[in-house]
Amino acid sequence: NWRREDCLSQLAVLTMDESLCNNLEARWGCLSEVASVKKEKSICQRIEDKAWRDLCLKDVAVALRNLDMCKETDDQELTNSCYHSIAIANKDETICYAMKPLWNDIQKELAECLTNVAVKKKDGSICDKIKTFKFNCALSEYSGPPITCEISRETCLDKIKADD
Repeated sequence: NWRREDCLSQLAVLTMDESLCNNLEARWGCLSEVASVKKEKSICQRIEDKAWRDLCLKDVAVALRNLDMCKETDDQELTNSCYHSIAIANKDETICYAMKPLWNDIQKELAECLTNVAVKKKDGSICDKIKTFKFNCALSEYSGPPITCEISRETCLDKIKADD
């Protein structure tokens, strides 16, 4: 029963008791959430599924704001996400520059990271570092004409204003 599983998983997180995860079908996700709340990397090491273990390590790294731990995953997308999350949490745009390119998309990732930190800090000067980046923002299931989105200095400043 998924409701029972969900209830036990939430209880495990609230009580920080990873033993409640042991008999769940979704135990890796449960353990990952408990590890993040407890900020305990050792719980992640017990996750047998590599993808879940990497996600767990990323979440604990973010909870601890530990940049070195971000590098412990073999998944560059998770590593970049880790840097991005810590940059926002620390209100430190310099961390955004630690991200590495994925699918030639580093300008977009960098612009998004800088924008999110600028919004968090309410600092428009960070927006000045953003080069205009246009990209197709339609979902892959969408079959119509391309939809172009843009991240730019102006969109960054607009997001800061909208957040006030």
